Amino acid sequence: VGTATWYCNTYNDTASSTYDAPYVSINGGSGAVSFANEDLLITSLPIKFDALAANHSRNATLSFYEKRRFGGNGVTRGVYYSTDYAGDAAAATWVAINDNLPAISQTGSFFPASVNINNAANTNQPFYIAFKYTSISDTDTAVNWEWALDRISVNYTDTDTSTTSTNKLSADNIFADVLGNATTENIDLRLSVRKD
Repeated sequence: VGTATWYCNTYNDTASSTYDAPYVSINGGSGAVSFANEDLLITSLPIKFDALAANHSRNATLSFYEKRRFGGNGVTRGVYYSTDYAGDAAAATWVAINDNLPAISQTGSFFPASVNINNAANTNQPFYIAFKYTSISDTDTAVNWEWALDRISVNYTDTDTSTTSTNKLSADNIFADVLGNATTENIDLRLSVRKD
C-alpha cells in the first residue's frame, strides 16, 4: 500500500560506529508530505527447522541492527511470519510475532535488536519472515521517518531437556578442567563426577 518501497541504501552515516553500507531502508515521507504506506520486507527463501524431537526445546531468535532517521510519530514497525506465502504478500496469511516493536528514541545510529521467533519455528513447516513498515498520511513531513535494517540473521538452538544438568548434583561431586585455551566464543571443559 502506498508508493514507498524498501530499497538498498548506501547513505554514509558517519555518526554511526556500526555503519555497514549497503543496508535496506524505507521512508514514508517525501518532499512536502507524509503519506500512508504499508510495505513488507520478506525473506527471499523459506526458513525451515527440523521437527522438534521429544524432550527437546528450541530457542529461535531474529537478530538485526536497526536505525531511525528523522523525527515524528507516524510510523509503526512489526515482525510477522507466514507459512503460505507464495510470492504475493497480499494473498498470504501473516501472523504477528510482534506487531509494534519498541520505539526508537535515538536517531542516526544503528543499534542491535532481537525478537523471539519460537512461535514461527514451532510450526514445524517452512515459514517466511517479514518486517512490516506502516506510515500514516499527513501534510506534515515531520510525521513519518525512515527505518533502516542491517545485519539480519536467524539464530537457533535445540536443547535436550532430558539431560541431567550439573545443578542437580552436589557441588562436591563435580570436578572440571578447562581443556586448551578458552576464548570468548568457546570453552572446552572436562567434567567428572562420582555418581551418574
